[in-house]
Amino acid sequence: LQAKYVGDAPTHDFLASLCAQLSPGALPAGPSDQPGTWVIGPGVSRQQIEASVPAMSQTPGTFVFLFQSPDALKALGTGLTVTPAKIVGDAIPQGPSPDNLLAGIGPSELHLRGRTAIDGVLPAAGWHSTAGAIAQMPLGKARLVFLQIDPRAFDYTKPSRQYLKLTANHSRTLLCRVLANAGILMDSPLLDLWSRPASQAEIDLTT
Repeated sequence: LQAKYVGDAPTHDFLASLCAQLSPGALPAGPSDQPGTWVIGPGVSRQQIEASVPAMSQTPGTFVFLFQSPDALKALGTGLTVTPAKIVGDAIPQGPSPDNLLAGIGPSELHLRGRTAIDGVLPAAGWHSTAGAIAQMPLGKARLVFLQIDPRAFDYTKPSRQYLKLTANHSRTLLCRVLANAGILMDSPLLDLWSRPASQAEIDLTT
C-alpha cells in the first residue's frame, strides 16, 4: 500500500519529484490493527497531532515526521526534547543500524558544507543522531521517525552558493533513503532508462 501523506502541498510535490509514492490521507482518528505508513510534513498543526496521538499509539505503523517545527513536535508529549542548533554536519549512532533505518546512510549524507539551522529531535527512548537531525522513538505500538534536514534549504542557484550543490544532492539522497528504509515505496525510472538506447537528443555533456 502507498504511504499516506499529511501536510502542505509544496512538500508533497517535492517528495513526488523524488519519486516517493504517496497518497493524500489524514492522521489516524482511532486505533487500528492494520499496519500502515504515514508521512507528516510541515503544515500539520499541533492541535491536529495532539488529537491523533492516542490513535497513533494504538496503530502498528510507522509515522515519518519531516521538517517539523518545535511547536508541532511538542504535541508528542514529554518523551522528546527539541533543541535548536546551527550545524555543519551530524553523526549517526555507532553500531548496527536501528531497524535498518540508517541503511545506506554514511557521513557524506550528513556533511552539509554550510551552517544550517535545524530543530534537533532528542527522544528519551529510541535513538537519535548527535544533533538530532535524524531520530526514532516508540509510541505505544507505533514507530516515530524524524528527519529535520530539508534539502530545499540548500539553494545553490543563488550567487556564490554553488558550493552547496553537492550538499543539496546528498541531502536528497539522505531523505530518499530514510523514506525507503521506513517503508515508503520509491519509484525509479532507472530501469526504464536502461531498457532502450539513448537518442542523440538525450545526450548532453555540456553541463
